[in-house]
Amino acid sequence: MAGGVARWDRRTEQFQPFRHDAHNTRTLASDAVRTLLIDARGRIWAGTLDQGLDVLDPKTGDVRHFRHRDEDPRSLAADAVCALFCRPQRQNLVGTDGGLKPL
Repeated sequence: MAGGVARWDRRTEQFQPFRHDAHNTRTLASDAVRTLLIDARGRIWAGTLDQGLDVLDPKTGDVRHFRHRDEDPRSLAADAVCALFCRPQRQNLVGTDGGLKPL
């Protein structure tokens, strides 16, 4: 459960690892990934055990973090992400221990 994300690169025939680095905010928020989704644009959505959701662009290596914030009703319902669902032409759904949210 605590291994981050690895993407198979067909061109090099090797895994490309994506891991948490406490000294680099452009990495995964946590290596404890519970659920994955690859969207139509090839981005990797990684729901973590307790650090919210990361959306990773494997082409650039950029990671966007989504967390629960009490003061923001548009944020994740909780930081424990347990399910991801892709809806074509609509916002994806993120299931957390606190409920379901479109993102």
